[in-house]
Amino acid sequence: MPSLTGQIHDKTIFTLLGSLPEPAFLIDPDGTLLYANEAFTDTIGKAPHAPLPSNLFERPAAIPGMTTALPEQVERVLGSCRRIEFEEEDGGIRYRYVVTPELSVWGDVTRLIVVRYELRAAVRPVRPDRTREERNEEAPAPMAPGVSLILFCPA
Repeated sequence: MPSLTGQIHDKTIFTLLGSLPEPAFLIDPDGTLLYANEAFTDTIGKAPHAPLPSNLFERPAAIPGMTTALPEQVERVLGSCRRIEFEEEDGGIRYRYVVTPELSVWGDVTRLIVVRYELRAAVRPVRPDRTREERNEEAPAPMAPGVSLILFCPA
């Protein structure tokens, strides 16, 4: 039976992920989907309460909007026990994935949080008083909104 502290910890993670506008999900180290927010279910074309794929590693290419690099990247996290970021392009859109491990008190990865950000160019208003050369010097840089997650597993 899970401890009360563990239940509060899980509720906090589910609330945090559920509030993100970006697709986010929680998996175990084997790829079993434990939780997915509404943005993720929208991304893969499922209704919020529809059955979801049970394992994201088995056929990631068959899941719309899912990166095929996830199993390999999770292996990197399991080996380092550190958060990683990687980018991938899908349909002409560039995405940044952030994979954050949740560690046990012994330092083992128990679960992983994955958040996908769509990278967009920053849009700046065009000022007509600037020359073309001045505007070209200020080319927009790619940016992504972000949330850093630091997780502590209760004892």
